[in-house]
Amino acid sequence: MAVLPGGAVGSAPDPRIRLRWIVHFPVDDAPRAAAQADRAGGETFPSPGVRSSEYVVRDAEGALFTVAEGAGV
Repeated sequence: MAVLPGGAVGSAPDPRIRLRWIVHFPVDDAPRAAAQADRAGGETFPSPGVRSSEYVVRDAEGALFTVAEGAGV
């Protein structure tokens, strides 16, 4: 599932704010998926303020996505 968050980003006065895609992958075991991403050369960290079963992953090429437990991501 891919999510394109909406909102008033286009009218934001802060030039550091930019539109982006955030891809979410539902998995059965988020800590295990994060560990596999780390072993494959990525970097992972718990998604701040969301839930304990979600991790943000930066792959070896620099792309960002999340892995989270359950289908209702």
